[in-house]
Amino acid sequence: MCGILGYSLDPSGDARGLDPATGLDTLGRRGPDGRGRYAEERVWLGHTRLSIIDLSTGDQPMANEDGSLQIVFNGEIYNYVELRKELIDKGHKFGTTSDTEVILHLYEEHGSGCLAHLRGMFAFALWDRRQGILFLARDRMGVKPLVYHEGPRGFSFASEIQALFALDREIPRECDLPALDHYLTLQYIPSPMTAFRAVRKLSPAHYLIVKDGRTRSVNRYWDIPYDRLDPRLSFPDACERMREIFLEATRIRLRSDVPFGAFLSGGIDSSIVVAAMSRILGEPVRTFSVGFGVKGYDELGRAKEVALACATEHTEFRVEANVLEVIPEAIRAFGEPFGDSSIIPTYYLSKMTSKHVKVALTGDGGDETFAGYKRFRQLMFIERLERLRLLGAWKAVRRLGLWSERMVNPRRRDKAFPLTREDKALFLAGVERYAGFVSLYNAADKEALYGPLLRETRGDVAGYWKDRSGDAEGLSRYLYREQTGFLPEDVLCKVDICSMLNSLECRSPLLDHVLVEFAASLPGEYKLRGKEGKFIFRKTFGDWFRPGFFDAPKVGFAAPTHVWLKGELGDLCRNEILTSRPLGRLLKRDAVVELFHDVESNHKKIWNLFMLSQWFPAFRVDI
Repeated sequence: MCGILGYSLDPSGDARGLDPATGLDTLGRRGPDGRGRYAEERVWLGHTRLSIIDLSTGDQPMANEDGSLQIVFNGEIYNYVELRKELIDKGHKFGTTSDTEVILHLYEEHGSGCLAHLRGMFAFALWDRRQGILFLARDRMGVKPLVYHEGPRGFSFASEIQALFALDREIPRECDLPALDHYLTLQYIPSPMTAFRAVRKLSPAHYLIVKDGRTRSVNRYWDIPYDRLDPRLSFPDACERMREIFLEATRIRLRSDVPFGAFLSGGIDSSIVVAAMSRILGEPVRTFSVGFGVKGYDELGRAKEVALACATEHTEFRVEANVLEVIPEAIRAFGEPFGDSSIIPTYYLSKMTSKHVKVALTGDGGDETFAGYKRFRQLMFIERLERLRLLGAWKAVRRLGLWSERMVNPRRRDKAFPLTREDKALFLAGVERYAGFVSLYNAADKEALYGPLLRETRGDVAGYWKDRSGDAEGLSRYLYREQTGFLPEDVLCKVDICSMLNSLECRSPLLDHVLVEFAASLPGEYKLRGKEGKFIFRKTFGDWFRPGFFDAPKVGFAAPTHVWLKGELGDLCRNEILTSRPLGRLLKRDAVVELFHDVESNHKKIWNLFMLSQWFPAFRVDI
């Protein structure tokens, strides 16, 4: 795992004023074990290394035999051993045992088609001197980040936004207001946008060709194949195949020349990953858990149960989170506002784990691929009501139920129908219904909150999700949106930044594209049956755990911001938000103040605004 940085200049451009050394400095935590550079007249590549595989000869930038290709690579190619053997059989000569060199030889063999052969997480830039092109690519699921800028002098790229600004101080810092609208809706800014108009993200499963400092093409090379449903596969056969693919995906992620372990939350996904590791290795796995001691935000007990059952070498951390310690570092590393409070536990878990190992396996991706979130059940329940023409009757039942509660319980007298997100979704249709479940600030919220500047640039949230429907239908439609939206832009971005801040590499077998493709070929009822999400997961791996283990309610991996905001942090957030000049120009003060009247209900919205208020001064952005 590493940091990458570089540029390709326009023929009329020059490198005066560029500062590659400072750019690499900002990526130091992504790669504390070494640095490398490659320079030509108009091309420069830089790399910071976190040594995981081939510790002695894997330095970068790396060249092919005649030096016509140069690469800087961030990530891991898990099937590099098999690919290397195939390439040697074809006559290729290797000078290292590194997975990076495999990419070079694959490119010699297949050009941009090399990406179809890679099974891993990656972001890389490859300079092809003979063709005069810079070839950049990002992995299928979007585990590793890649951002870029194209300006008057040419093209530049980096693993992080802050590195781009350190490399080239002339990059404009003008805020992208439509991107901020997406942030307030989703808690993150989706690819290819960033919070800066001058900086873009390369989207997952895409590659980009640059020539003479100018983008020639951006291409998608893979998509989740929900159009390949296999109706012939019985459920027992699907379970057997699932176990085979998952064990293989786990096995190849255990290739490492440094100590490794696993995050263990106590939930289904991380527990299955740890159980698989134990079976494959035949020796104790090092496992790590974190808790805040707040009810509903702590699964340390379940994690300990799994650790005992799998005989792991378990370490748990109970932390008193110092938010003000984490936030400044996180904002610089993210480079843009990021409103998911789970960066706090993720940061602390990564920090503590990195003191023991350099690689940790995780359970990321299971909820999005196998329908683990409650909203999947709610959406499919409403669709079933529609098919049975019972939507109106259910509205009446809910209205009567809430009315009855108000009559007998004084504490519920202000709870009118529609009350929950599910209630409100009963009045929506199509993509608007899904948007209602995943939007932090909905259309009505924005109408009350936005000042003229944001109102004029407000985007079409439903249109955004409509574009992320692929060829999927039914449940698959919602899974596809999660896998191409929330998963890469929130979950994986968060894990990458927080782990890299602590020089720790994270790997998840559930992000293996072979596993994802197999899951996409399964009928929806194999993944969600009634109220039971991850149905095939539960049945496939249930014999690894005690009866009833999977029946415990799901606990989200988030920070207890509703508790923190009732203390001193609440006063700090209120002050920072209300005194922020940029926010004062974007939002209506009265609407912001109103949020603090009910912190319990609005804690996520308040946290979202707090993170935005901290981003403006951190990157010297004004409105």
